[in-house]
Amino acid sequence: GSTMARQLLLAAALAALACSAAACTKEEYMAKFGAEYVLRGSPEGAQPYLAAGGASIGATVEYESACAGGGSLFTANKVEKEDMDIAVYVLHRAEAQCASPLPAPEKFTQQILAPLDAAVDAATMTFIAFPPDQEYELFILSEKPASPDATVQLKPTRAPEAANETEEAVAAAAAVSAAGVAAGVAAEASA
Repeated sequence: GSTMARQLLLAAALAALACSAAACTKEEYMAKFGAEYVLRGSPEGAQPYLAAGGASIGATVEYESACAGGGSLFTANKVEKEDMDIAVYVLHRAEAQCASPLPAPEKFTQQILAPLDAAVDAATMTFIAFPPDQEYELFILSEKPASPDATVQLKPTRAPEAANETEEAVAAAAAVSAAGVAAGVAAEASA
């Protein structure tokens, strides 16, 4: 019943992310997201959500910038998928531009709100796509009540010393991603 319908919608949402008839390269897919960033899928309070009655997407992002305060601009771009009651969005990051760059890039964690070109109807199942090799592939967005601390907060953090990922870590992340999508669908189905 409902679980099967949601799994079919999830499959359709994943298909909506495909490039053209030919398979796209990882670089072409990554380009949809703009400059590199990490989209947080956990803990609970950091997960992406719909805000302002479905007119914006709220999210916690991490990225490196040579500009004080980070300064990157995020926009929500809809991935077109006709004849379906689903909407899939990609957050695109524009690299910050600043007159006085920092001596070395710093890592920033930022809470963002990216306006949508049109508010999402409550009946439309809405997904956000994560950049490649991150916590999820897709995440079902739901409305989150506005809170007084939902303003933009910038916090510089130190970048990790070693950014080398082993094949094992990549395989484990892929398994977690697949399990996370399945758990997200199961959680939505039982809600």
